Amino acid sequence: DLELAEQEEASGFLEGDGSICAEYHARLFSSRLKSYREAREATLKGIDILQGSTMHMLCAACFVGSSAMKLQQVDDFTRRALLSLQDRMGAIFTQQMIADKAPDP
Repeated sequence: DLELAEQEEASGFLEGDGSICAEYHARLFSSRLKSYREAREATLKGIDILQGSTMHMLCAACFVGSSAMKLQQVDDFTRRALLSLQDRMGAIFTQQMIADKAPDP
């Protein structure tokens, strides 16, 4: 639950005892919460893209006789937007993998 995780973060619940492990777990929790927020935001953007492109595709389908390029334009835009979103999700994953690296003992 995002709200509960944000409350725990804000309360300082994960400050720990100052040990390397406690610091790592606090950083891990914070970085994963940040990644979750970013992934959620990107997913919502993806939903908006798909909803918008669906409406444009339906509109373009009605006018395909007068504007044959419209379908292709909407398809190209949607494809580029979703590829950009895919790149963003990959970057979030890569950043999280780096943040997950445990400290050297």
